[in-house]
Amino acid sequence: MKFKLIILLFSISIYYGYSQEIVKQYHENGQLRIIGKMENGKPEGVWKIYHENGQLAEIGKVENGKQEGAWKTYHENGQLETEGKYANEKLDGAWKTYHESGQLKG
Repeated sequence: MKFKLIILLFSISIYYGYSQEIVKQYHENGQLRIIGKMENGKPEGVWKIYHENGQLAEIGKVENGKQEGAWKTYHENGQLETEGKYANEKLDGAWKTYHESGQLKG
């Protein structure tokens, strides 16, 4: 999960250079894949990633190109999958993981 986001953000930062703009990428089926802001060549602010079916897959904040603060991931059915925090791009504290039914895993 984290590896895919880092690769995606890195490739976006190379493509967008040092402009300030909203980034939108789409799945082949036309559904929104990712939306976020680039600032001075780095991802910044809230980023959202979507499954091909249009459901939110991941949401979190990026500061200076690094994952920071609260992050959540979602199953394709829209149910929460994981939630936790990042500090300086590293997992911070306990993360909660959920079944596709929405129940917290043991």
